[in-house]
Amino acid sequence: MVKEEAVPYLPTLAFDIGEAPHMVDIRIKPEHYIHSCRSGYCVLDIYSQGNGTVTIGHPFFRAYDVKFDLESYRIYFSPHEGSADRDDAASRPPRITRSKL
Repeated sequence: MVKEEAVPYLPTLAFDIGEAPHMVDIRIKPEHYIHSCRSGYCVLDIYSQGNGTVTIGHPFFRAYDVKFDLESYRIYFSPHEGSADRDDAASRPPRITRSKL
């Protein structure tokens, strides 16, 4: 839980997924990982497994369109249409990551 008044000050989370040369830079803004604000408190939608693993499921899918290509064993990411990250991504070279499904 986080106080609703603190939400504007929360950081954008950054993750590098995959390995070079197919590494993908993922950015998740507070608007994607905060939800259910009630009585002055909001729920963080990121969970720790306690073993160093962090689950970012819903926030990731709120921030990115994801395509799973089962035939070629690839996963493609792109910021959602209209996302500020989409504009930022336009200035970076496109990157695709491969993952075993």
